[in-house]
Amino acid sequence: MSGRQGKGWSEAEIDHLCYAWLQVSKDASVGTGQKAEVFWIRVYDALALRLENAGLPDLGKQWQHAQSKFGAVSRNVSLFAAKYQQVLNLDKLGKTVSDRLLDAQRLFQLASHTKPAKRVAFKYMSAYVILKDSPKWNTMHTRKKPSTVVSNICVTEASSLSSTTDVDEGTMSTPITRPVGNKKAKAEQRQVQVLAQNAQVGEAIAANMKRKSEALASYFAQDAEQKIKAQKQKQELAEEKNLLKVVTLLLQTNPNSEIAKKLLNAHANAALKRLGYVNDVEEEVEQIEQIADKENTTPDKD
Repeated sequence: MSGRQGKGWSEAEIDHLCYAWLQVSKDASVGTGQKAEVFWIRVYDALALRLENAGLPDLGKQWQHAQSKFGAVSRNVSLFAAKYQQVLNLDKLGKTVSDRLLDAQRLFQLASHTKPAKRVAFKYMSAYVILKDSPKWNTMHTRKKPSTVVSNICVTEASSLSSTTDVDEGTMSTPITRPVGNKKAKAEQRQVQVLAQNAQVGEAIAANMKRKSEALASYFAQDAEQKIKAQKQKQELAEEKNLLKVVTLLLQTNPNSEIAKKLLNAHANAALKRLGYVNDVEEEVEQIEQIADKENTTPDKD
């Protein structure tokens, strides 16, 4: 084979490995009673064909390397899927998918190792997208007991399965596991509690912001109503001023104009009411009219 030996796997090669595993695991001719070697030789052949069709170089590896690599990737993806489900269960604020994935990555890193210095980030997001909806892959990981999960994600990729072991599609890449340590279990529990507290704080903040928004909306609505009322009053005063000018002009040209007198009386009546003289308005206007009539009828003295 060509010179890829000793080099790591690229993201594209890991993606093709996942697709090759799905392809062979769905093959009805590969079932219970098949040897691990038979299954993984088929997976490796399917992988080589996919790489060739994609124009990628040959890996220069053996089927055991594909088996080991898929086991490591599958364990990482399985742990990340579990943490993402935890995030979904705790999400009460309707977070975006991006926020959920970030929370799941934090939980994954915390669970990857009990020692903070040895914790690693999740780097198989593309493989997660490929495998997460596969019934075969999900069945393989749901068969595990809840108390047995990988305690150290930084496992070596050396092959640990005998080539003569009988396997089927659901168990062919199941890793050797050990019980969760107390420190790791406590750390995960604390992280879950923190996420729950953050969710409660977020709900409180959202409720407070809603109350403030409603209060501001009410304030601006009242303010707008007052502005409309003031504008209406201003317009009415302007119309009355214009009317008073017209009436004054009519009286100057024709002091006995009945129309001008009625308009003047109406204007005076409205003005007195605005000033608070609600009672006896008509009487006061009548007195003003009588005084005006006397002045108009008094003959001029030579």
